[in-house]
Amino acid sequence: MKNLLGKEIKKGISIISSCKDRNTFLKICLPSWLQFPAVKEIIIIDWGSRVPVENTLAEHSFLFGKKIKIFRVNTNPSWCLSKSYNLAARLASFDKLLKLDSEIFLLPGFFKRHCLDKKSFFRGNLSVERSYNAGKINGLLFIYRENFFSVNGFNEFIASYSWDDADLYSRLSKEGLVSKNINSDFVLHFPHSEKSRIANLPGAKSTYEEERINSEISKKGLWNMDSKMSDFKVLRTKKLGIFSVSEA
Repeated sequence: MKNLLGKEIKKGISIISSCKDRNTFLKICLPSWLQFPAVKEIIIIDWGSRVPVENTLAEHSFLFGKKIKIFRVNTNPSWCLSKSYNLAARLASFDKLLKLDSEIFLLPGFFKRHCLDKKSFFRGNLSVERSYNAGKINGLLFIYRENFFSVNGFNEFIASYSWDDADLYSRLSKEGLVSKNINSDFVLHFPHSEKSRIANLPGAKSTYEEERINSEISKKGLWNMDSKMSDFKVLRTKKLGIFSVSEA
């Protein structure tokens, strides 16, 4: 099996993240991701941030190439989680994926507490833990790459805020995988306003309305193994670890 760049998939952990104008959170949280030797690479999709993620991280002396790789998408101004994380997963070159949003800070012991096997996946679960921190990590996912693609990843018919995670978890469970809850004691979430969650979604009225719309899309069950993920063209730049991406 190979990734989108034609590289063979190796054993190890790829952190996948996507950022649109949340550079401030990312520069704070990234060191917490880098603390773990088990993490072999960090794939960051820069979904057209007004200030390129590369610029923000370079100002804080982060090195690109060996572990941190930035893929800047320039052609799609509207935020779309499903497309961006499907792209990140396809670019990952290790067999385990940890999906982290830009404002997620990992604490020591995370991977010792969450031992992944091929029959299960770990997810944030709002319904189990009612603390603020637990509620905001609902989208956190730790899963084998092959299991992610066994259900064709995120539902790209869900193109705005909310329900993308619930839709994916439901399909993974139907596939026979055991859903395990991430222990929120090993994760911190940096708060931001409800308004900021839909700031990059033209026409969105509220997070609650987007959740209602997307839950209805999910119920239709249209996304399956025959559905085609969005096509992207990835080009290497002259800068180590920096790539330019355009939607085909």
